[in-house]
Amino acid sequence: MKPFHSTTTVNMDPQLPMAIHFCNYEQCSSGYGFGPCIRNVYLIHYIAKGKGSYTINGKTYYLKRGDGFLIPPFVPTYYRADTDDPWMYYWVGFNGSHAGEMVDKINFCKDQLIFHYDDIKSLISVFELMINAHNKNFDIYESLGYLYLFLSKLMKPDLQRDLSLSKMVEYIKLNYMYPIDMKQLTRLVSLSRSQVYRIFMKYENQSPQQYILNFRLDRAQEMLSASELSITEVALSCGFNNTAYFSKAFRQKTGMTPVQYRRFAKNGN
Repeated sequence: MKPFHSTTTVNMDPQLPMAIHFCNYEQCSSGYGFGPCIRNVYLIHYIAKGKGSYTINGKTYYLKRGDGFLIPPFVPTYYRADTDDPWMYYWVGFNGSHAGEMVDKINFCKDQLIFHYDDIKSLISVFELMINAHNKNFDIYESLGYLYLFLSKLMKPDLQRDLSLSKMVEYIKLNYMYPIDMKQLTRLVSLSRSQVYRIFMKYENQSPQQYILNFRLDRAQEMLSASELSITEVALSCGFNNTAYFSKAFRQKTGMTPVQYRRFAKNGN
């Protein structure tokens, strides 16, 4: 099935606090990507099956069945289906005077734009009712009712971001240039190693060690683009005490050596 992007927009009542601009579903082909682009509405995707990646603010999330992600207005994003197991997702784009407030109630923020919802069948059922109301019946009030129902499901307590994760992420942001190990994180939040691991896997889809590595590499990309520091200085500034390991990890993440990346970032080739 070829990717399908709905552009159906019903006439919206300006007195309504929110309105759906478009909603539908899509079975993506292998490796199909969309973007980079900017939207002028809030756009939520929910993955019914398969896998893919979502890139925003220089960070890439690797997502699977049951995960979802928010695209905020006026922020460049890119998302891509997995090559071996391309995702199928449902999406809804909405805006209005209450849209930002509703998004805040789900605990979305600049550093937390993904979620996981286990009851896939239930959420897809709401999506299909919303799609039918919007794209077939052209009923703005019925479709808006399903949008509120969909968003209310995402506000359940079990979807709220674990406060201990926020504390650990903040610690990593402030100390990424120094050695960080699991013992430090477990002491910080008074949890066991296995609990810390499960929290990162649940909310970030990666282990604590992988999160730290990716965060350091993201900072290294910024330094290579914006500074004249040597490769060794960039490595040390981002918490790598071995330049060879830094270069290897950097290449695995970006497909380029640090030298090649700097040249590309500054010259575009």
